[in-house]
Amino acid sequence: MELWLMIGGFSGIAAIVGFIGILIKIGEWKAQVDNLRDSVKTNSTRTEALTLMQNQQNVLLAEIKIKLDMLLEENCKKKEKVK
Repeated sequence: MELWLMIGGFSGIAAIVGFIGILIKIGEWKAQVDNLRDSVKTNSTRTEALTLMQNQQNVLLAEIKIKLDMLLEENCKKKEKVK
């Protein structure tokens, strides 16, 4: 009878150790998920910043294009007057 009690005790301890091991693995998994979530937030912020910078560059390029077009028109008009 004592042998069965020892076997039961060992299996109970093994079950508890296994359960603690699973909790540790779940904690590690949760930490990895949290790290991934943080990196996604960081990447989202970077993407928004890049989009804003690209929009600003597009506005500047549009202004430069308008000014160059105006200069080209003025040059064409001056050349026509000279002829």
